[in-house]
Amino acid sequence: MPHATAARPTARSRSAAAAPGETTPGETAPQEGPTDQVSDFIIATAAAQALRAAPGVVDISPGVFALVATYGSGKRIAGIVVHHLTPDQIALEAHVVLSEAYCQEMSAAAKEPARRERGTAGKSVLGEIADRLREAVVGGLRGTTSLPLARVDVYIDDLR
Repeated sequence: MPHATAARPTARSRSAAAAPGETTPGETAPQEGPTDQVSDFIIATAAAQALRAAPGVVDISPGVFALVATYGSGKRIAGIVVHHLTPDQIALEAHVVLSEAYCQEMSAAAKEPARRERGTAGKSVLGEIADRLREAVVGGLRGTTSLPLARVDVYIDDLR
C-alpha cells in the first residue's frame, strides 16, 4: 500500500526569508528582554554551594513548616528561594542548619574585647553568623548573575 509523503521545507537563511524584524510563517520572533539572565535554579544552586562551604553550616534546611525550594528541569534546590522583587532585582531566602559547637565558639568569641573593635559589640551571635552567611552568598553569586541582589534573608532553622 503506497503512503503519502510530505515535502519538508528547506532551511533558508534569515536574510533570504524575510527582512530584519519580520518573521516567516512557522518562525517565532525573538523574545525581548535581557540576554544575560540566568535561571533561578542556577542562582539557587550557587547560593546553596556558597552556604554549604560557609563555616558553621551543617546543611541547608528544607524549611520548618513547609518545603521551601527552587525548582528547575525536574530537580529542586531545597532551602533556597529566589524572589523577583522587580524584573531586574532579586532577593534570596536561605534556610540553614548550624553547628551547635560553632555557635558556642562564636558565643565565647563574643565576650572578647576585640569584638568591640570590629564594631559588632551590640549584635547577637546569631545575627553575626547570619551576616557572615549573607556575605558568603553574595560572594558565591558574584559572576553568576548580573541582576542586583536586594537582600539575603537567612533563616536559622535548627542547630545540630
